[in-house]
Amino acid sequence: MLNLLQRVLANRVLRNKFQTHGRLFIAILLSMSWIGCSSSTAPPQETTSSETAKHEASPVEQQDHQSPQSSPESTSNLNIGDTAPLLQIANWIKGTPVESYEENKIYVVEFWATWCPPCRAGMPHLSKLQETYGEEVTFIGVTNESSRVIENFLQKEADLSIALKAGKTWNDLMRYTVASDDSSATSIKFMRAAEESGVPCAFIIGFDGKIEWIGHPGGIDGPLEKITQRSWDREGAKNARLEEKRQTLLQDAFANALRNEDWEQALQLLPKIEKSLPSPLLALNYRFLFMVQMGRTEEAIKYLDELASELDGNAAVLNRLAWSLVTNKMSETSLVRKALSISDRAAQLTGYADGNILDTLARAHFVLDDLDQAILWQKKAIEADPDNEEFQRSLQEYTKQSKSDVEISDPDTLDPVSSEAEET
Repeated sequence: MLNLLQRVLANRVLRNKFQTHGRLFIAILLSMSWIGCSSSTAPPQETTSSETAKHEASPVEQQDHQSPQSSPESTSNLNIGDTAPLLQIANWIKGTPVESYEENKIYVVEFWATWCPPCRAGMPHLSKLQETYGEEVTFIGVTNESSRVIENFLQKEADLSIALKAGKTWNDLMRYTVASDDSSATSIKFMRAAEESGVPCAFIIGFDGKIEWIGHPGGIDGPLEKITQRSWDREGAKNARLEEKRQTLLQDAFANALRNEDWEQALQLLPKIEKSLPSPLLALNYRFLFMVQMGRTEEAIKYLDELASELDGNAAVLNRLAWSLVTNKMSETSLVRKALSISDRAAQLTGYADGNILDTLARAHFVLDDLDQAILWQKKAIEADPDNEEFQRSLQEYTKQSKSDVEISDPDTLDPVSSEAEET
């Protein structure tokens, strides 16, 4: 199942929209992204500016799997326990054609593409499984690309990082049946019917010709072993997949609510998707963010206090949380004061020796118009990291602002003509 945080952040439209209407939302989500673990293989999103990047976690990358847009009530036309459709293959590139499913044999139909990095990376794994199970299991790699594209690909030298030996071709790595489905007839019967839209995706067809398992081939080993041993719980797997689909659809609805800035709807959906989150802290984080977006500051502070308490001991994450608050114009003064407290706690945890954390502490004082403290802590940040040019620029900014305030408040600096005019 896609990680919900990854699904939200990978949406370029959502990211761009929040850059102007709710940047705080994305900034804090990024600061919390340590909780989850990205299994992404697609190219990463654009990077943040240097000033932001030093405090925030890296942007979460896009996933190779994308879920279909459906309503939470929709169901798949093909699921575990259903009779497997027959393969309608335009051209068998290598291996023995499979016209029907033999009784007491198992088939693994994997949908892949020549351009797909995780598909290529998984080829040695599938080949090893084919060798392990021999004639008992037939592995079939199906792509909707043309025969010419596939044949050209097979003759190319494989990536050394995958082949682990120079001179090997992709044909050497694909030691199982390969088929061209350039009309997409088989893909429609399997992938579309099962509401699977991303590759790689594998289907295990059991001894009786029924679907036993659907998922990423990287997770196929355990189910396949149990299926061959006839100890697989098909009904349990079916129910688990249906629940996973239901959760995915709820996640999509939740992501849409975020995209539309419908905070009330998102808040209502949150309890339904909490168990799919990688950590309870993310649910707490979402509630805090929703309160901020809805202008319910007192409730936001309550959740922020809970967050800070749960994260106590992790100075780096506390710092990113504080930084995302003090650098965002949406933050009210009460939130910045909380951020100051959080950054001070992070500084305590690191013995007031971490330059990034001291820089955050200085920024919080600056936003609160406490320029003397801002300058003091910025100097300490520079002492901790003398080569950091960003720290130097911040100190110049604070010093300049401090001098400007002194000039405005000092009567001796007023223009005499202006003063006389005021007296008259």
